[in-house]
Amino acid sequence: MDEGHLGQETEYALAFLTESIDKPSNLHLYREIQNAIMSLVKTKPGKRKYQREFFCENGGAFAYEFVPHAYLNGLIESKTPECSSASELLLYQKSLESLLIKAIPIVEASLSEQGFQGNLRIIKNCRDAQGNIYGSQENYETKIASSYNYSLLKICLALLFPLVLILSAIIIVEIAVFTTIFIFLGFLWFTFALIITGGKTIMPPPYKNGISKFHTDFVEKFHLRFTEEKTEHQLMKLESYLNFVGVILFHPYVFLWKLFAFKKQRTWLSSYFISRIIFSGAGTLEKDDSFCLSEKATAIKTLMRSNGKYSAQALFDTGNLLKKVSFSGMNLLSGKRLEYFDLLKPRQRLQYGMSDSNCAQFAEYLKIGITQIMLEICEASGFEEPPLLKNPIAALHKINKDPSLKVEVEMRNNKKMSAIDIQRYYLNSAKKYLQDNPIHSLEKTELLALWELTLNQLQSSPDKLIGRIDWVSKKYLLMTAGKDLNYAAKKKIDIAYHELGAGFFKQLEEEGVAEVLVDFYDIQEAETKPSNSIQAKRRSSFINNPLYEGESVVISWDSVQLGSYLKAKVISLRQKSPP
Repeated sequence: MDEGHLGQETEYALAFLTESIDKPSNLHLYREIQNAIMSLVKTKPGKRKYQREFFCENGGAFAYEFVPHAYLNGLIESKTPECSSASELLLYQKSLESLLIKAIPIVEASLSEQGFQGNLRIIKNCRDAQGNIYGSQENYETKIASSYNYSLLKICLALLFPLVLILSAIIIVEIAVFTTIFIFLGFLWFTFALIITGGKTIMPPPYKNGISKFHTDFVEKFHLRFTEEKTEHQLMKLESYLNFVGVILFHPYVFLWKLFAFKKQRTWLSSYFISRIIFSGAGTLEKDDSFCLSEKATAIKTLMRSNGKYSAQALFDTGNLLKKVSFSGMNLLSGKRLEYFDLLKPRQRLQYGMSDSNCAQFAEYLKIGITQIMLEICEASGFEEPPLLKNPIAALHKINKDPSLKVEVEMRNNKKMSAIDIQRYYLNSAKKYLQDNPIHSLEKTELLALWELTLNQLQSSPDKLIGRIDWVSKKYLLMTAGKDLNYAAKKKIDIAYHELGAGFFKQLEEEGVAEVLVDFYDIQEAETKPSNSIQAKRRSSFINNPLYEGESVVISWDSVQLGSYLKAKVISLRQKSPP
C-alpha cells in the first residue's frame, strides 16, 4: 500500500487532583499543556482554531475536544502524523504521549505559581466513572467505493452541493445571533462587576501569555461567577439546535455514504472488527461488578453513522466526511478553497470509531497492523465466503460480555461461531493472501505470526498475555490488587491503569512484565523528526523553517496557509519539492 495510509486520533481525559475547592478547568489545563509542549518542540497553529489546534514539528497535532454544553470540561486530543506501517504509527503515538508526559511537571509548576496546588493526571482510557465515552479513532486511507458506486456517489455529491449554500446562510444567521448574545452577556457581566465593586473598573490580572490567556481566564471567570447555569442551559439548547440542523441538513449526506461509502469494507470486515476486541479491547469494570472486554463496545449502537448528531456511536464513523461539508459552508464565506471538493476523491479516510485506547504497545501494534492487512485484501482479492453476522451489534455486545471467550454468535448461514473462530477465518485468509503475493514486508509476516500466537494463547492460556493485551492485564490486576474491594475502589484501579507516565500499566512496563516494542531513544527522536509521509515532512519543514518565524503560518493536514486574509497563500502539502 502507498504511504500515508494510517493515522490515529486519541482523546485523553484530564484531571487535576487538589484539596482546594478552587481548581483550573480542563480548558485552562489544555492551554497550560499547550504552552508546555510549545516550550519543548517547535509548533505552529492549526486550521481548527475553535479547537485551539496546533501542529508539532514531527507532523502530529494536538487539539481541545469538547461538546458545546461542556466547553470548560473537554479533553486533549493527540493526532499522529500520516504513517505507512503499524510500527511507524506506534512510534509516533508514543512520541506524542512522551510530549504529554514531559509537559506534566511544567504544567504543575506553572499552575502552582498561579495559586493552584495539586497534581495533573492525563488518562488514556475511553470511559470515565460516569460512563462518558471518548478515546481513540483509527484512520485508514482506502477506496471509498467501487468504480460504478463511485460514479454514482460523485453525481449525488454534485446534486447535493446547494445544501452548502444553505449551510452558509445558516452560519451567517448564527454569527449574527451569537454576536448579539455575547455582547449582551458581556454588558451584563461588566455591569454586575461595577455594581459589586462600587463603580471601580475591573481589569484582568496581567498574564505573561497575553490576550489568549486573558480570553481563557475571562471565559472561566464569567462562566463560573455569573452565568454558570444559564450558560450551560443555553449551550445545551445550542447543541440541541445544532443536532436538529445536523439531522435535517446532513441527513442526505449520511444516507448517501451509508448507501455507497466503504460498502465492501463494511460487508466483508464487520465480523473481523467486532471479534477483534478479544485482543484490542482495553477492558472495563461494569457497575454490576462484571468485566467486559472493551470500554467502547457497550456504547456502540449501529454499524455506520445514521445521523449528524454529536452523540452518534457507530462502528464505522463518517464524521470526518461530514466535517468537510460543514467547513465548506465556512470556506464559502471566507473565500477559501472548498473542502467539499475533497469528497470527490476516490480514496478517503475510513474512520473506525470503536477503537479502545491501548496502553499495551503489543495490542496497539497488532490491531493497527492486522487491520491494514485486512483492508489491503479488501482492495485486492477480497474474501471467499467471509463469516457474516446475523445481528452484528447484538453479537458485539454478547462477545464483549464474555471474558472466557466461549460464547458463540449467530451467523447469516445459521451456524454459530466464537470470536476466536471468526478471527481464525481472517487469519487463514491473510496467510493465503501473503502466499499468493510473496512480495511484501517482513512486518506483515511478523504480524501474522504474532496474531496466530495471540489467538492460540487466548484460547489455551490467556495469562501468558499479561502485559501484551490490555483487557487480560487489567482483569488480572483487578483480581489480585482489587480482590475483596468494593466497586468504587476497583473502578479507581480500572481508571488508574490508564494514567500516562505513572499508571498501573506503566508500572508493569517498568517491572518488565509488559512488553515494550518501541525504543526510548527512537521515541525521543520522533518528537522532533517527521514520519516518512510526504505531507508530514513538508508540514515539518514549514514549522522548522526560520524564514517563517514571526510570520502568519496556519497548518492543516493537506495544506499550509502563509499570510492572512487577502494576502494569504495556500500551499499543498502533497507536492514533493521543498518549501
